[in-house]
Amino acid sequence: TPTRRAGSERGLAYEIIEIGAVKVSPAGEVTDEFSRIVRPTLAAGVSGFVHHLTGIGDEDLAQARPFDAVLPEFLEWAGPGARMVTWSGMDRAQLEHECAAKGVDTTVLPQRWLDIQRIYPMLMGIRRRPVKLEEAATWCGIEFETSRAHRALYDAQLTAELWRMMLAGDLKAQHDAIA
Repeated sequence: TPTRRAGSERGLAYEIIEIGAVKVSPAGEVTDEFSRIVRPTLAAGVSGFVHHLTGIGDEDLAQARPFDAVLPEFLEWAGPGARMVTWSGMDRAQLEHECAAKGVDTTVLPQRWLDIQRIYPMLMGIRRRPVKLEEAATWCGIEFETSRAHRALYDAQLTAELWRMMLAGDLKAQHDAIA
């Protein structure tokens, strides 16, 4: 959500209000999920746009813990040496910016990141970039629920399913279907 003046004074335009992730084994099996609402400390609350987009409201943030309390829990859940597979580089950038703005040591963040939004068009044999998560999921036959879009865990679940398809080599059939 936008930080307004308090955040911009620290060079942070937005604050994380939700962390969601799916753990996928090297064999491509989903083994666990992580989901937490995060209370912003620089923003006055959730902007109207973000509330409309995600359904997260100020009442959801009231009982949430701040970023510096949720991040260690997430990192412990992810485990040492975790590879972060994301749909866009924004997740990594936001984590790094927020840590820097809030005095959290960035060396605790995972070092191995893969943005599959960048490689998806190449694997699908298309030239158009960037492809939205909704489009990629739909093209790959994954049911997309608009009412759950932009929630951290749901987007992570879609990304994990696309990643699993990439690992299994299942994108060839999807490419042929849209070609």
